[in-house]
Order: sequence, then C-alpha cells, then structure tokens
Amino acid sequence: DGDNEDLSSVESTRELYDTMVNNLSLLPSGTKVTISGYPVISMKFSDRIMEGQNVSTLWAFVAVFVIASIVFLSPLKGLLVLVPVLSGIAFNIIFMYIANIPFDIITISFSSIAVGAGVDDAIHFSLRYRNYRKKYSGKGVRKAIYQTISVSGRPIILTTLSVVLGMSMLGFSSYTPVRYFGLLMAVTLIGCMISTLLFMPAITILFSRIKRFISKMRRY
Repeated sequence: DGDNEDLSSVESTRELYDTMVNNLSLLPSGTKVTISGYPVISMKFSDRIMEGQNVSTLWAFVAVFVIASIVFLSPLKGLLVLVPVLSGIAFNIIFMYIANIPFDIITISFSSIAVGAGVDDAIHFSLRYRNYRKKYSGKGVRKAIYQTISVSGRPIILTTLSVVLGMSMLGFSSYTPVRYFGLLMAVTLIGCMISTLLFMPAITILFSRIKRFISKMRRY
C-alpha cells in the first residue's frame, strides 16, 4: 500500500478496486476488462465471511434474548442479559477506531465470541441476584445487588483476568491479524466484565425504580 507504506489490507485493496472500476469508462469503447487476482478474490471472500458473521451474531443475540427471557420469565431481564454483550462489542469498536485497526476476517470474529463471554457473566450475575432478591425481599434491591457483587464479583473478575492473560499471549504473534485478535478479545472480555459489575447493577436499580413508579401510578 503506497499510502501508508505497509502491506496491503482488505480496505486498501477495496479502494484500489473501486478506483479501477470507476475509471473503466476512460478506456476505449468496446474494451473488455476482467479484474481478478488473489487480492480481489480475498476481498470478495472477506466480504462474504463478514456478511455471514454479522448474520450469525444477530441470530446469537436473538437466541440469547429468547432463552434468557424464558429462564427469567421476563423480557426486560432478557434485555438486561444483553447489556454486557453490547457493551463489550461497543468497547471493542471504539478501541478499533482509536487504534486504527481494520475490520477483516480475523478482527470481525470477536463479536460472536463476545456474545458467549458477555452472556456467561450476565447470567451468572442475574441468577445470583434473583436468589438474593428472594432472600432479602424486604430489604430492597440495593441489598440484593450488594450481596450479589460481594459473592459473584471476585469469580467474574478472576475468570476474566485469567482468560485475558491467556489471550494476551497472542499479542506476541508475528502474524498481525492473530495479534489483533488476541488484543481485541482481551478488550472485549474486560468490557463485558466492567459492564456486568457496573452497568447491570445500575440498570437493575433503574428498572426497579421504574417498576415502583408504575405501580404507584396504577394505585392512583
């Protein structure tokens, strides 16, 4: 790639391909052109994989929402389980933008893995919270959340850090996409952990306040 004086990526190949296609009109009429070669084939192959990855990730979200809604008998709790997943992916996309990491076959695959990592922490937190909510039903939501974080917080943190340390070993790879993958997975796992321990309790308290407000309005 002459612009950044580095190896050609999928994005730089696409830019070159688009430039060539847009300037085909400058050729004499009747000229037949076939654009092929390994970079073009790789670009189209990458586009198909990314399209399939996006579809599979969307279906994974739907499946997690349906299963969580059935298990917890509430669509709101099904949405709550998705919060760490969405936060982890958002953390990663922001990091990729700041670090100028391109979307390609390797880096885009973190989204489907993030679904499994985020759901694991979210369901673990939700199940603990449901048990403590029943146990401390007369002491409010904050007491149940405090006990949930006290018991589940350490296992979630230790499990996440151990996996992050394992993924960080990929950062020493000489193959750039594998190095990016390890780095992105570490960021995703940390984002899911932070979201589970910070965002989920806050949203849970918000939901409880909205529920109490609606119940009071119905009384009047």
